[in-house]
Amino acid sequence: MTHTEHRRVVAGIGPTGYRVPMLRWAAAEALARDAELSLVTAVPRGVTPEATSLADATARLADEYPGLALTTAAAGGAPADVLRHASAEADLLVVGADDGTPFAEAISGSVPGALLTTAPCPFAVVPHAGSHAGAGDPVVAAVDDAGVSQAALAYAFATADRSGRPLVLLHSRPPDAADRSLALTGFRGLYPAVRFTETVAPGDPRTTLADWSRTAALLILGSRRPTAPAFGSAQRTLLRHSACPVVITRPPTSAARPG
Repeated sequence: MTHTEHRRVVAGIGPTGYRVPMLRWAAAEALARDAELSLVTAVPRGVTPEATSLADATARLADEYPGLALTTAAAGGAPADVLRHASAEADLLVVGADDGTPFAEAISGSVPGALLTTAPCPFAVVPHAGSHAGAGDPVVAAVDDAGVSQAALAYAFATADRSGRPLVLLHSRPPDAADRSLALTGFRGLYPAVRFTETVAPGDPRTTLADWSRTAALLILGSRRPTAPAFGSAQRTLLRHSACPVVITRPPTSAARPG
């Protein structure tokens, strides 16, 4: 697949409100990519687009980030459907973490949960508090399956290169030497400035990833498959409990989109 960079970040916001930390994280990401930021909301029945929070969010960002290219869009429909459509040709889709308990999400639905395996581009979930990242905090990529890890590796190396942060490759079990060498050779050549280390962190993946999220600038995982390996099986829990933003990359056919 030939890589096509659209230079567009989509951020989903609620029709009557939004989280400032998520908005700021999306804006900073768009600026780092020299990309347009598109604010998108799903309009409930009986609400006009003019009554949504888009205007206020746009005004805030225009004031705080004067160099940011901004667009807005409002469409009727379920939030996850609206965001899937809006991000069909985007480089990244950003949403905020859910407010509800797992029980409430089971009743009313979860936008991050609905997008976990269906978003058409890399998909970021930003926790309520936004990012706690310090200057030296690493980008952490969970790579425990060759099939889903290529996209995660591509996104992680590109992000570490763009941000100047160190990169940690996190394995749930010791990697096969041949697979590891083949996977990393190309990325070393593309991103020679990236400093990376590898570590094995066996145990409960939910605990492992939650612990790493407390000291990471960003957690990156490959898209979950029905027969998910260890880290993949923890993704839905991580979307609720991560202390840092989480990016879920796409399957192998999207690995050429580096992030």
